[in-house]
Amino acid sequence: CTSVHQALEPLVRAGRQGFQLADVVQADCLHVIGSYHGVHYIAHLLEHWLAITFNQWSLASHQERLPSPLPPLMDTRNAPPPAARCFAFSSDGHDRGNGEAEEDVQGPHQNWRAIKWRSAWCPMTTPGAVPDASPVTTPSRSCTRFAIIQCPFRSDDEPAFKRLVASPPTRWFFCRRSLSPAVRKLSPGVVALVPGAILMAWLPLDELLFDDRARGVRRRSMLTASLRFLTSYAGGMGVVDIHCFDGCSCEPARIDAHRPESANSVFIEQRLKLRVQPGSIVRACGLQVAVLNLTSSGGHKFKLRSVTVTAASQIPGHGG
Repeated sequence: CTSVHQALEPLVRAGRQGFQLADVVQADCLHVIGSYHGVHYIAHLLEHWLAITFNQWSLASHQERLPSPLPPLMDTRNAPPPAARCFAFSSDGHDRGNGEAEEDVQGPHQNWRAIKWRSAWCPMTTPGAVPDASPVTTPSRSCTRFAIIQCPFRSDDEPAFKRLVASPPTRWFFCRRSLSPAVRKLSPGVVALVPGAILMAWLPLDELLFDDRARGVRRRSMLTASLRFLTSYAGGMGVVDIHCFDGCSCEPARIDAHRPESANSVFIEQRLKLRVQPGSIVRACGLQVAVLNLTSSGGHKFKLRSVTVTAASQIPGHGG
């Protein structure tokens, strides 16, 4: 892992020429794009790291290899769990059918799959109340119909952004860029701005249910879902309740995206333990995320970027 902080901090503290604070970071002490030499230093740091990595690989490739591979495991329970399944939100709610997440969501070392999602709005009653929708795929009659909404403004359309702030959508909507008026950087995800916004998402978990899909044995009973969401020290962040439905269950979780103890805005993860329903033939685990009429920061903004699913524990038995 390459750390810009560890690489440059000793030089800044030593007062080396060309390594004053303004040379390395801009006024917020976090970003480098507005500094005098920060971007240049990071480029050299990456070049140095790549050179070291290449040299290590070259040396390792000439070392004597093992005469034969390791034998297969005698006890399959000792086998490592499969790789994580990484899911990201897309602009069309996974309606185009190919299952691939959009290019601006893809990472260089991760194969993101698109999440099927929909959103509705349900009326609120009193402050702190849960929206009038139970954790099922059909909201109550008082709710709006499910829909898929994209960001209602372009990154360079300031008047449209002001209209969005003045009259925000009642549902969750997909946005490729940050809603920050200062920097509209690339930051894909689904966003909600008002209480009562209901997000329904379905995770296809059939590939993670069995240790051996060919034989169909040793069905897993537990999975772990890590929801990646935006937190900020600034005002305007909201609170959500999370429930599970369809092919899985979980303990309800409440998340407050306002983190005043940390003077930055970053994405962090909330883990959920998913229990797969015994004998269930449903191949998807449903997640409901509801924005509450509750806030510690004067606003209700909540942004979800992705969900990563891994195996948590297994029990012997047959899937049915």
